[in-house]
Amino acid sequence: MKIALLHYSYAPVVGGVEGVVERHARLFARAGHEVTTLVIPELRCDHPLSQEAQAEIDAGSPGPAFAKVEQALAVKFARLEVDILFIHNVLTMPFHLACTSALWKAAETTRCIGWIHDIAAANPDYALPFLERLPWRLLVSAHPAIEYVAVSEHRARAFEKLTGRKCEVVPNGVDPWELLDLTPPVAELAQKEKLLERDIVLLHPARILRRKNIELGLRVAAALKGCRYLVTGAPDTHNPASANYAAFLRALRSENAIFVNERFPVTRRDLSSLYRLADMLFFPSRQEGFGIPLLEAAVCGLPIACADVEPMNSLWPREDVTFFDPDGDPRALADGIRRLSRSSSIQNRKFAIRKHSWESIFTNYLEPLLANR
Repeated sequence: MKIALLHYSYAPVVGGVEGVVERHARLFARAGHEVTTLVIPELRCDHPLSQEAQAEIDAGSPGPAFAKVEQALAVKFARLEVDILFIHNVLTMPFHLACTSALWKAAETTRCIGWIHDIAAANPDYALPFLERLPWRLLVSAHPAIEYVAVSEHRARAFEKLTGRKCEVVPNGVDPWELLDLTPPVAELAQKEKLLERDIVLLHPARILRRKNIELGLRVAAALKGCRYLVTGAPDTHNPASANYAAFLRALRSENAIFVNERFPVTRRDLSSLYRLADMLFFPSRQEGFGIPLLEAAVCGLPIACADVEPMNSLWPREDVTFFDPDGDPRALADGIRRLSRSSSIQNRKFAIRKHSWESIFTNYLEPLLANR
C-alpha cells in the first residue's frame, strides 16, 4: 500500500506531533508499505508566497496570494499517487488555511484520514474571529469524505461538539526500547525472553556465592507465574566452592530464572540497562559488607525487596524497603512479591508498555485502520 503523511513540520524538529508522524512512518514502512513523508516548500512559514497568504488571512480576507498557494498545493495533492493520505493537525489548526482548503479538494479523489492531535477552535488560547466564513469555517467542519481519528476521547468529544461528527480514537504510543536505552546484549535478551511482557522482572545483581542465597530467589521465581528472575553474576573463579554452588543452582532453577552471565559477560553498562529493564530489586543475601545494589536500585527508581539482615536493615528506613526473612518460606515470599508488584509505579509501567507501546498501537489500531473504509 502507498501511504503519505502530512504535517506542518517533521523530525528532527522536536515536538509531540512530529514524533508521532515519524513513528507512524516507521511502523508503516516496517510492515512493508511504501511510505512518503510529504515535505512541501509552500508549507514552510518562511516561504514568501505563504507569508503573503498569511498576511491576507491576518487581515481577515484571503486574496490573490492565498488563492495562488491554495491552487499550487491542490495541484500537488492531485498528483499524489497514494492509497491513503494521513493529515496530521492541518485540518483543525489555523497555521496554513490555504493547505487546509486544498486538502478539502484533495479528499474528493484521495482517501484521507485526518489525525486530530489539537483543535484550535476548542482551545481558548487561539483567537479565531472569522469561523463563520471560509476558509476559517473549515476548522469547525467535517468533510463528508474524510475519515477522522482523534488521539484521545477528550479530543474526539471536542471534535464531535464542534462538527457533529463522531470519530475513531487511536491513542499515541511510546517506544520502551528507545526510552530504556538498553545495551545491545540486554536488548537482545529482553526481546528473546519477552521481558517487557512479564508480570514481574526481579533483578539480583550478585556473583554466584552461597551467601548470596540465590536458591531462595529461584524458589520464589518458580512460585511466581509470569515472573523472570535475573541473576547477573558468574561463579567466582577464585573460589572453588562457587563452582559447586553454581552446579547446585543449575539443578534447582526453573525456566523463570535467567543467569545473565551465561548469555554474555555483564559490563557496567549492561548492569545499568538491567536496572532500567527490571521491575524490582530482589536482594536475599544472608550477609553483606554494605549492599551497593540497594543504592543503585534506588537511583534507578526500583522498588527494593531485601533480606532483613545487617547492614542493609540499618542503612535504610524500614518503610521505604520491603524486608524479608532470608530463610523464610519461598511461597509466602512469592505472595508478598506479587502484592508488591501491584504497586502503582509497577502497574503504570506495565500499562504503558502493554497498552501503549508502538508495536501494540500498530497491531490494535493502525493495521486495522489501513484495511477499514
